[in-house]
Amino acid sequence: MQRSPIAPADALDECQDHLSLPISICSLLTIGNEGRITFDRAASSRNSMNPAPHKLPKWKISAFSLAVLLGIGLIAVYRFLNPPDPPDEDADNSSYNLDKTVIQAGMRDMDKASLSPDGSRVLIDRRETKQDLSEMRWLEVRDVSSFQTLATIRLPTVPPPPPAMPPKMESVSTEVHFCNGGKSILVHESGYTFSIIDARTYTQRASMTLPVTTNHSAENPLYVDKPAVVLASSCAANAPVAAVELVFGPFGTGVTKVFDLDTGKQVSEIAADAFGYPINIDVSPSGASAAILVARFQREDLKPPYDTTKYNADLAILDLNTHSVRSRILSGMDGSRVAFAGEDEVAVADSGERDGRQETSGHTQEKPGIQLSDIELFDIHTGIVSQRFGDPADGARAFVAASSDGRLLLGYTGKEWMYWERMGSYLQIDRARFTIWDRQTGRVMAHSPGLQVFKADYKMLDNSHTVSRRPTMDYSQQGNAVLVSWPGFSTKRLEVFTVK
Repeated sequence: MQRSPIAPADALDECQDHLSLPISICSLLTIGNEGRITFDRAASSRNSMNPAPHKLPKWKISAFSLAVLLGIGLIAVYRFLNPPDPPDEDADNSSYNLDKTVIQAGMRDMDKASLSPDGSRVLIDRRETKQDLSEMRWLEVRDVSSFQTLATIRLPTVPPPPPAMPPKMESVSTEVHFCNGGKSILVHESGYTFSIIDARTYTQRASMTLPVTTNHSAENPLYVDKPAVVLASSCAANAPVAAVELVFGPFGTGVTKVFDLDTGKQVSEIAADAFGYPINIDVSPSGASAAILVARFQREDLKPPYDTTKYNADLAILDLNTHSVRSRILSGMDGSRVAFAGEDEVAVADSGERDGRQETSGHTQEKPGIQLSDIELFDIHTGIVSQRFGDPADGARAFVAASSDGRLLLGYTGKEWMYWERMGSYLQIDRARFTIWDRQTGRVMAHSPGLQVFKADYKMLDNSHTVSRRPTMDYSQQGNAVLVSWPGFSTKRLEVFTVK
């Protein structure tokens, strides 16, 4: 059968009609061979009936094709940088005594969220990195019931990080705290500077920069370098009191600076040696006490002649009224968080990292003799354990918080274990969940359904094993709501669970 060349524009039409290809691909096919392409004339019923179309210049076709390809590329890049939010699907429907509200908050990688004392508002700490590595930062207040934005509070731009390695200062605390019955918001801006914001008018009340000198730091007792200063902050639920713990470098000496949130002035400084890596600090609801939790160093971490037996305590309890150390407690736990439960007790959540299974001869088996992690409450005066909480089957770990009256306790009770391979361990979560208990009766007041878990390959191009990430939680001070978020992951929503 006779084949003959046809014009590029006609070839473009026939390519779309008979090959069912996109126009951008068909346009590319018409380029080359001096703008000619051949098709089987018998395949088209209209070739001999239609007059020859106007011939488009080759450069126009090429320019159009290039524009289409660039458009496709831009769409692909946008989709890669802004993936669609995964569907809101709980792992199961086992929720008990809770109502769930989903807020499409447009969360991004560096955004974090906090819950107001009564659970009615969500405060989102938003950050955006600029080309010079500085950060634009602002706070966004959202109403939980209506999803409306109530206020936007601009914060100073965070300067680019210094090139020093390791960094000179590290913060291990939540950056935003609701204080004093929700009347004030304490915000760690950057470095040693904090803002005090009036939570009723959403305006800055005061700014305070901590005077910090590191010349009273001890010699480095470790074999590795650590940041010169580690900072942890907290405030009282029912009083205008904030405490900032500074542990110097590394970690032979620590001081706690206490501030009045109404005036923004420092009122005292308490010397408190904290020989270990600071995890967090919490202030009692009335502002009378503070608790500092550290991860104790092990003997193999230290240079001689440092001796870990001299620093057995991992909990330091401070009396903020007398400006002194009230007691030191050795919890015996691998603690990951401390929180006051009332005025006279602190709750410590175990990290759960000792719970695990180990890879042996190509398969995974249970580690024998592992006791489930739990949450333990300690009397701050005697150091005696007063209560223990945890799920009967899965225990409790990683996170603990209490209502400001000390009556309710929140704990993370997910079903999980650690996958060990040689010297590395990788968290595996079968189900993520939280539980709320009544401390007086020990009864479960509420528990969540299985929460969404994000997983990633821990080895490049090897999906045989993944590492899981726990969702982040925040508990309202009134004990009536829990905020669940996933900082650093692709989901853009927040979930608020309200106790019925």
